[in-house]
Amino acid sequence: MNLEKQAEVTAYLDAVCAHVRYREVHEQIQLELLSHIESLVEEQVAEGESEQAAIQKALRQMGDAVVVGKQLHKTHQPRTEWGLFGLVALIVSIGMLTIYSIQAQGLLGHFAALFQKSLLWLFIGTALATCLYYYDYRKLKKHAGRIYGIVILVLVLSHFTGVQVNGKTFVSLGMVQIDFIGISPYLLTVALAGLFCKWTWDTVGVAKAFGLLMLPLVIYYMNFDKGAFLLYLVAFFLLMTLSGAKRYQWLGMASAFGGFFALFLLSEPYRMKRMFTFLNPYADPKGAGWLHVQIHETIASAGWWGQGFTFPAHWLPEVHTDMIFPYMVYTFGWVFGAIFLVTVLMLLYRMAATARVIKEPFGRNLIHGFTGIIGFGLLWNMLNGSGLAPGYYVALPFISYGGSQLLINLVATGLVLGVFRRKDLIPSDGRPSLSPEKT
Repeated sequence: MNLEKQAEVTAYLDAVCAHVRYREVHEQIQLELLSHIESLVEEQVAEGESEQAAIQKALRQMGDAVVVGKQLHKTHQPRTEWGLFGLVALIVSIGMLTIYSIQAQGLLGHFAALFQKSLLWLFIGTALATCLYYYDYRKLKKHAGRIYGIVILVLVLSHFTGVQVNGKTFVSLGMVQIDFIGISPYLLTVALAGLFCKWTWDTVGVAKAFGLLMLPLVIYYMNFDKGAFLLYLVAFFLLMTLSGAKRYQWLGMASAFGGFFALFLLSEPYRMKRMFTFLNPYADPKGAGWLHVQIHETIASAGWWGQGFTFPAHWLPEVHTDMIFPYMVYTFGWVFGAIFLVTVLMLLYRMAATARVIKEPFGRNLIHGFTGIIGFGLLWNMLNGSGLAPGYYVALPFISYGGSQLLINLVATGLVLGVFRRKDLIPSDGRPSLSPEKT
């Protein structure tokens, strides 16, 4: 039955949609309402009514267009996860305050305008996050393979053509240098979130997945970037586990990787020593354990309320990046450190809770992946900064200085908030949910 050209039906559908502000769902609303109207008309015609009379009766049964439209608008309007937004804003504010205090004390004289540069990156990152909040993230899914390929290509090119800054490889774009290796785990997480949506975890699928795992890891290893190595490892196994891989499959892959890592450690005695020095740094306080001893003394001397802006220059290296957490505890105290830990745990809980309410697989994978990366970065840096983990350092997300780092974490937050924004509009199959039964 072709009713979409009937003037009464068209007027009814337009009247309903006039009260639904979210225009992106108008087409689906009209298609689904039209389907219901056609069913009602067919029933009336089968009972002997004329088509015109059946249409009028069906429209009366559908209900007043104004009421239906307002109900649909209420049901299918975008949502904002204000709790998650507030926690990220709080942590970013703490980071900016910390960077400002480091600059004000002159602890890094060679880094001019550290705080001003962070403000600039914060502005750029916030603008991009805002764009992604409104962007239909589902469009990224069909490009998952391309994203993975492009990231690998740029990683390879950066390995051979990048510039070295403090031991890290950067992609140089004239006046701007991008830590592409540092942001690549986030981009690869987007790719894996799409690829693993309908991944077949048979023998061939596991072999292909192992290739997806190892290719970036080899590049990270060649560039001595332990932070990117660890972040990608966490994101990969998290998404693999949550995308339907059987326990013996991811355990087998993890065991194989663990075996390679054990051989890597055992092949050189200094690697084993570096790995486990944190357990007893005072055995070699002026050698391998020096940094851990410095961290222990920094944390121990902080006190409940901190030592204020008296942090000794050159006491710890990289206080603006890897060692920023012990600096924060020394300056603001153990109470502040505890409050910060609680804030971080609340953020991770909020992100995990957000993922649970998302039915669409790609969006759910995105949030899970970013939760894994951001959560690991926050907790691992705090463990490192407390002397409770091996010395494989990663930046503290949202806190550590670094334009690329701050930008990619804000972009990830924008995507997460964008996924949540559409949670009531997109069911598990990825199409808008517009069932009038919900009204």
